[in-house]
Amino acid sequence: MGHRSACQPVTHAALHLQSRYFAVEVTADMVKELRKRTGASVGKCREALAAEGGNIDEAMTWLKKKGIASASAKGFREASQGLVAMAVGQSHGVIVELNSETDFVARAAEFQTFLSTLAKTAATLPLTTGGKGVEELEKADLVERVDDRIAKTNVGEALLELSALLGERVALRRMAWLPLPPDPATGVLGSYVHNEVRPTVGSTASLVRLRLDPPLPSPDDQQLLQRLALALAMQVVASRPRYITEQQVPPDVLESERQILKAAMAASGGGPQAEKKGVIDKMVEGKLRKLFEEEVLMHQEFVTYEKARMDAHPKATAAPGGGKEGAAAKLPTVGPALKAIGSLLGSLVEVDGVTLLGLGLPELAATL
Repeated sequence: MGHRSACQPVTHAALHLQSRYFAVEVTADMVKELRKRTGASVGKCREALAAEGGNIDEAMTWLKKKGIASASAKGFREASQGLVAMAVGQSHGVIVELNSETDFVARAAEFQTFLSTLAKTAATLPLTTGGKGVEELEKADLVERVDDRIAKTNVGEALLELSALLGERVALRRMAWLPLPPDPATGVLGSYVHNEVRPTVGSTASLVRLRLDPPLPSPDDQQLLQRLALALAMQVVASRPRYITEQQVPPDVLESERQILKAAMAASGGGPQAEKKGVIDKMVEGKLRKLFEEEVLMHQEFVTYEKARMDAHPKATAAPGGGKEGAAAKLPTVGPALKAIGSLLGSLVEVDGVTLLGLGLPELAATL
């Protein structure tokens, strides 16, 4: 009883069970091969090979199961580090944010390559306004193989394998996108990645779409507009506006700011007399203008204006306001600068879409 018959076949399962009771020598070559295939540590490779009787294929499965379980167990841990990546496809530009637990992992080549491929994948999706970008991306297949050690092509599953490979939680947090203009002659899309660690991957990224009316097919005009769109994308990263125009500021936000400012000024000694004379109201409106200068793109000082190189256009004679280009010239605000460039080109030039995504920053997504 309990003994195997001489003619009873020895199954794979029986051999597998025997391997747990009879030590199998794990050689350095076996560990080296498993490390090459999985990127796991020497200790983990030895443990997997010992558990699976020296079978490298089954040891790979063991590691994946352990790694995926480990990545799932890390799900409650905060992934607050990471990077963003930008890509422009046939129909839209997109920015994707990928988080890790530590900056060390975010600097890893595997992390950055995966993120770059995520953005390229997102740029191929049929994204629509109001769509759930992250959910759509997690269900998609990667457009290209990222790493031989990541077997899965589905984004959600590949993320788990990346977590197992890097040894900590990696999470797709956010994505934002902006449709391209329907025709290059009627608009352009500008993009910018700040603090690039490799092309299109960095700490913050923005997309800005310009609309033109009437269209401008001239190559000189198009080149100026591309430089202008890049300058505006850099402006958005530098100044982080919340709105494109003054009209986009919600009335309740304005009224709330008015009441807060009125109360603060009255408390500081303005008193009934000042309120009666309308002094406080004038001061409040002045403070609101300051708010617009900080949070409304069209009212901001155009700190990256010189990147547009307006003077390089054949028709250009002077900067907005009649001053010469250069550091000594007073920088225009964005709205007047766009009007001046529109007058130069004979077309209305306006920003009709902006998006910004960056590590630790609130998302900006505004369209006219």
